[in-house]
Amino acid sequence: MNQRSTLFDSVKGIAIFGIMFIHLGSWLLKPEEGSTFATLTTAGLLGVELTFIVNAYFLAKHFDKYKYEKLEGWLYITKSFLKIIPIYWLALIVYWLDLKISVGSCPLDYLNILSHFLFLNALNPQWWIDFMGGSGYFGIIALMWIIFPLYMKVAKNLAIALFFAVAVIFATSHVEDLVIQINEDFKLYKSHDVNVWIWYIKRGLDCYAIGIVLYYLSNLKLRIFETHRNIKQLLIYVVLSYIAYKCATKGGAFDGVRFSILSCVIIVLAFNEKITIIDNPILVFLGRNITELFVLHVILYYIFVDHHKILVPGAFAFFILFGLSLLLAPFLRKAISIPLGNFLCNRYSLFLSKIVYKK
Repeated sequence: MNQRSTLFDSVKGIAIFGIMFIHLGSWLLKPEEGSTFATLTTAGLLGVELTFIVNAYFLAKHFDKYKYEKLEGWLYITKSFLKIIPIYWLALIVYWLDLKISVGSCPLDYLNILSHFLFLNALNPQWWIDFMGGSGYFGIIALMWIIFPLYMKVAKNLAIALFFAVAVIFATSHVEDLVIQINEDFKLYKSHDVNVWIWYIKRGLDCYAIGIVLYYLSNLKLRIFETHRNIKQLLIYVVLSYIAYKCATKGGAFDGVRFSILSCVIIVLAFNEKITIIDNPILVFLGRNITELFVLHVILYYIFVDHHKILVPGAFAFFILFGLSLLLAPFLRKAISIPLGNFLCNRYSLFLSKIVYKK
């Protein structure tokens, strides 16, 4: 596998570690508000943004490669959906069955549940995370994959992509405040539901625009950095200082978008000079099993802690669920995700050959 693929697996590994840390840390360890540990678990939200950026990078790479063959871009997105479906649907079914066993009934209507199976839950603040909490993430991913071709139609080169990313970030900031204010005035949904929902929508819109910038940056030779090593070191110190400042101030208004931009700088620099701290087998392992790890740690929490109370929240439960996720993820990937995902993709390609390409 080439260096870039390994690098991005490492970045995805960092992302899923952050996501699991914030979920299991906040659910099981229940850190005191304002404590340093609470700040660290909150910082794990950056893992969500990193996954958005990496997803956008690969989408941009594919769309740019087939920019004169529009159907290929949509084909790539469709196949990405199909590869997620087996493990995601399995998680939803397991969650639903376990809820029926533990509670005796499912408190949600069938339209709500159906929206999760069809990846439409992100369209409604009330639906998007109330059926298996982690499903909200997949809803946002699906929404962004539908919007992404429009992004690429606008951001045709690096200069436009930079301007577009800045414009999106400023626009979504105002829209986020407006949506929250409208909900407060008219009491349409619960405040918490809307606040979290619009937070994820904004990060999705912002980070997918940043991911396009990352793609164009990665195609530059950046020869100036090859001859001026001090510039590289300076940029890395800027990033580390920024993180340290935010942690020292107990999180505060943790600017995830700004951090994501700085993270992009580090990733781009890594293309020209290997950064061994990022490129390592443990992170690569996490990154290649990112979907399975995401689904597993959420499902295991509901089964062992929330529904059946087998484990009591605490450090022991934290390490047990973290460890079980790491052990089971490769098995699920090889036994379910890869074979069933490939089967669906092959059937879909065969369908297109007969209907679209008329072969």
